Amino acid sequence: MLNIIGLHIEINRGDAANLTFHFNGDDAPEDGTEVIFQVVNHCHTDDALIEKHIFVEDGHIRVSFTPEDTEELEPGLYHWNIRVQYYDGEEPWTVLRDWPDFQILPGFLTATPIDPKEPYEGPYTVVSHADVSQTLDTKNKIMTENLIVLPISYYETSNPKGGMTVYIGVD
Repeated sequence: MLNIIGLHIEINRGDAANLTFHFNGDDAPEDGTEVIFQVVNHCHTDDALIEKHIFVEDGHIRVSFTPEDTEELEPGLYHWNIRVQYYDGEEPWTVLRDWPDFQILPGFLTATPIDPKEPYEGPYTVVSHADVSQTLDTKNKIMTENLIVLPISYYETSNPKGGMTVYIGVD
């Protein structure tokens, strides 16, 4: 689970997640500039617990977390920031004035992979019935076409009293 509240980031320990940061304004780094996303214990340290080197593309960066990035970190409060790296002798500068919170939550998400070798082999067109439910065996299978559900039959006819009789689900 990834949750963002303002600049506060929460992620379950062991989860994978993606974050996109957009740069704007006159001081925004140009495309191709290296940016360093860091998570640290204390904001006055250079010892990063997580460090991602990313290049600006179309005015933004995408930070990808793998389960390995957070699975060894204890649940608790950390801090994050983005640093812009220049190669002309200048020190990298920090984008944010403060180091916002980065919280590791104790949850651990596990996923069951789908076996791509197991295709769905049932019908791709089904007929609706008003009084019978249907279950198609699609769980954890790969479908290669769209499923088409045909409508329940419906028709109207006049009746001897001058009104209309509607038939639904009757063939």
